Amino acid sequence: MKETCYCPQPRDVPATDSQSLDSSEREGEAESEQSSLFSGLLLLLLPLGGDGTVNGTAAPQARTSSVRRRALSFENGGSPDVHIGSSLLSPIVASWRRTSHLPPPAPRIFHPPSSCMSAVPCFKCQSCYHHHLQDLCRKQLLLIGENHISIAMLPVIAVHGGAGHIPKERAEVSCAGVREAARGGYSVLRAGGSAMDAVVEAVTMLENNPSYNAGRGSVLNVKGEVEMDAIVMDGRTLASGAVSAVRRVANPVQLARMVMDKTNHLCLTAEGASQFARAMGIPEVPEESLITDYARMRWKKNLAPDANPVECQMGKMGTVGAVAVDAEGNIACATSTGGMINKMEGRVGDTPCIGCGGYADNKVGAVSPTGHGEAIMKVVLSRLILFHMEQGKSAEEASDLGLAYMKERVQGLGGVVTVDPKGNWAARFSSLQMAWAAVQNEQLHYGLYIGEHFTESACEPS
Repeated sequence: MKETCYCPQPRDVPATDSQSLDSSEREGEAESEQSSLFSGLLLLLLPLGGDGTVNGTAAPQARTSSVRRRALSFENGGSPDVHIGSSLLSPIVASWRRTSHLPPPAPRIFHPPSSCMSAVPCFKCQSCYHHHLQDLCRKQLLLIGENHISIAMLPVIAVHGGAGHIPKERAEVSCAGVREAARGGYSVLRAGGSAMDAVVEAVTMLENNPSYNAGRGSVLNVKGEVEMDAIVMDGRTLASGAVSAVRRVANPVQLARMVMDKTNHLCLTAEGASQFARAMGIPEVPEESLITDYARMRWKKNLAPDANPVECQMGKMGTVGAVAVDAEGNIACATSTGGMINKMEGRVGDTPCIGCGGYADNKVGAVSPTGHGEAIMKVVLSRLILFHMEQGKSAEEASDLGLAYMKERVQGLGGVVTVDPKGNWAARFSSLQMAWAAVQNEQLHYGLYIGEHFTESACEPS
C-alpha cells in the first residue's frame, strides 16, 4: 500500500517499502517528537534548496543515507554540517532567535514521513519542514544561518570595570561587580531584550556600584566636583548618543541613550546635557550622593604639592563598559566614566567620542575601551580595532593589535572588551589588571590579571 505524506493535500510521490512506517511506529514517533527533533532536523533537511535542488542540480535519493550518517555522527559528537536552502529558513529564524537559550532535549534519530524523503518534496512537505524547523528552533540551542546550522553562540555579553592597578583589598569587589553586571545584562538578552537594552542595563549596574569610576563612585575634578561622560551605540543603524561633563545625573548611560533615541544629535555636554535631562524627566540627584569617601580621599591626596600623580591614579577603578550581541544578531556597546582624578574642570576624555570611547557595527563588531583617554583618542582605539577585524583578524587578535599600537605609538595603556557578529568575544588589556566578565551559553567567564580566565555557571549564585 502506498504511503503518503502526513501533510495536508500531499503531492502524489511514490514511496518505497523501506521508507514507510506502519501506524504503530508513527504513534511512537509522535509521542517522542520533542526528544527526536534535534536529530530529525538533519534528516528532514535534505541538501535541497526551496526548489528541490543542490546548487542547481537535482538531488539524488542516495543522499538520504549520507544525511543519516551525518546525523548519527553528530549524535556521537560530530559536527552538524548539513547545508540547507535559505528559503526554508526565513519564516522561522526570528521566532527561534527569541528563545534560543532553551537547552536541547536528548537527541534521537527521527524518521520523517516517506514522501518527505523524496528527492523533490511537495510544497506541503516543505511546509512540514517549516513546521519541524520552527518547533526545533523553539526547543534547541541551535544557530541557523543562511547556509548552515551550528551550535549557537548568541546571545553574548562582555563587560569591563576599568583597566589599571587595583589594590589587593579591592580586587575581589571589582571582580564581583563585573560578574553581577554581566549576569544582569545576559538576563535581559535571555528574556528577548535587545543588545542595546543589555549593555545599558549592565553599565547602569556598574554606575550604581560605588566601587567603580562611573556614576556613583566617580572620581573628582580639581575643584572636588563630579563630571561624567557616557556613550551608547547601536550597531544595526550606527545610531549613537553621548553626554559629556554632565553633573548630578545618577546614570549618564541612560541619558546618553535618550540623546540617541530622542534627539538628532550625537552628543550633549555640560549644562546643555543637564537641561535635556530635566526635559526628559530625569531627576537631578545631590552631588554628594555621587561622591564616595574613597574618591574624596584620592582627591585630597592628589592636591598635596608633593603628590605623585601616578600613585594617585593607582587604586582607582576605571571606566566601565559593555558590548553585546543579541539573539537577532544585533550589536551594541556602552561606556561610562567619571574621567581622570583631579582633571581640569570641563575636561572631556575619550568616552563620549564615537570611535574612541566605543563603536558598534553589525557588519564588523563592537568595542568598549578603558584606559588613558587622551591616548585612546589619539589612536581612535575602538574604530582601529574594528578596522583590523574588517581585515580578517579575530576579535582577540584585533584587540591585541590596537592596544599594542597605542602602547608603541603614544605610550598609552588600556584595555577593551570586543565582540564580533558571530558571538566571538575578547577581553584584552595592556595594563597590569582589568576586571572583566562575559556570559555566553549559560557560562560566566571572568578574570582580573593577564592570562587569568575563570568560568562558572551563569545562574545566580546561591
